[in-house]
Amino acid sequence: MGRTTIRRKADELLGYGYAKQRVVELLLLELPHEKPRQVAKVVRYRPTILARERYNGVHTALMLVIVLYGMLRVLKPVMEGVDWSSAYRLFSLAPIATVLLGWSIYRWQGQVFGWVGWVNVLGLASLPSAITETIAGDGDPWKLSFSVLSISIGGMALYLAHRVFPKFREERDPLGIAPPIYVFPEETIAP
Repeated sequence: MGRTTIRRKADELLGYGYAKQRVVELLLLELPHEKPRQVAKVVRYRPTILARERYNGVHTALMLVIVLYGMLRVLKPVMEGVDWSSAYRLFSLAPIATVLLGWSIYRWQGQVFGWVGWVNVLGLASLPSAITETIAGDGDPWKLSFSVLSISIGGMALYLAHRVFPKFREERDPLGIAPPIYVFPEETIAP
């Protein structure tokens, strides 16, 4: 069958309100030919209803910051004057990766959160120079705002990656007879 079938069935079970651990157990019963680790990996990157509800505010804020970041990246060259004979530069200046992956983030596709988080947190390296240059009057306020927005995107994406899509642990049979069991952390109602 494959990942698509596992993902579709996992989304269906998660939609009923099941926890990730229960979803893995049910999928392994329904799809005995699938590798347990593969099933656990697919389920890991799918959000539960409880996680969607609990972290909806952070998710919405992340989406708003991504939209703002994309708009500012396009607005800057427009305000500074664009040579319309080479308008393709306008689109190459936009943070294509973050904006395009914003659709995956909007759809709660878990694999993307960590990647977007780490790539944007790397903007932390340019923040001190942007701050000192702006304070000294030599800096570009655009550069400072892009750095702050990028770090904000990275921080929120990593937070959601850690909270909504936690890693599972593998428990092996001490006698080596039974196959390993993949255990997800238990979700609780209180944050």
